[in-house]
Amino acid sequence: MRRLAVILFILLPVLAVFQFGRASGDGFARVQAGPVSYLIPKGYGVSNVSGDSIFMQVSLPDWGPLGKDRTGWNDNVNILIEPQRAPIGVVYDLEWDGSPSGKLTKWKQIERTYRIEPEFTVQEMGSTFDIIIPDQDRATMQLGILQCTRSKPPVFPNAGCSLLFDRDGQRWKMSFGRQYLHRYGEFRERATTLLDSFREAQR
Repeated sequence: MRRLAVILFILLPVLAVFQFGRASGDGFARVQAGPVSYLIPKGYGVSNVSGDSIFMQVSLPDWGPLGKDRTGWNDNVNILIEPQRAPIGVVYDLEWDGSPSGKLTKWKQIERTYRIEPEFTVQEMGSTFDIIIPDQDRATMQLGILQCTRSKPPVFPNAGCSLLFDRDGQRWKMSFGRQYLHRYGEFRERATTLLDSFREAQR
């Protein structure tokens, strides 16, 4: 019995490595985003952008792999994860706070500010998008900010939002339909939980 236990003790790690190798080679893609690496099922169609950023689409109803992308935002959420090159609060100060660095262009100019209760401040920018800020500490911007297109058919018939936030040395950009603005917190939680399930242990 003791001999069998010793044999199993030796063989089980070898079998685990073998299975892991098969998984990473056959049905999974190993990708890197900032300081974090992931082992993601290939069914998600993940792409490794520039070797240090990843992009994937998920099905909106169940957050599984997206079978077929259709026009509009009723069926999908897009997730882009990159290295964090500057805190999101710094990016906001430089680009969208009404007194940005550099020349004041329409892209950086606030035309109007209003509230969407109970939690959003909307800055209509001079260009074709809004910056939407959830109520939070403006110094840290821990919830992130949303950059949303304005629906102006036929130019932008399907208005979308991108939630930008920082996490673990990464910049996350989640894109979804503007009609789902109030679900941004749910979407963030589901996306981070999903990607954490594919996260590799740090060596």
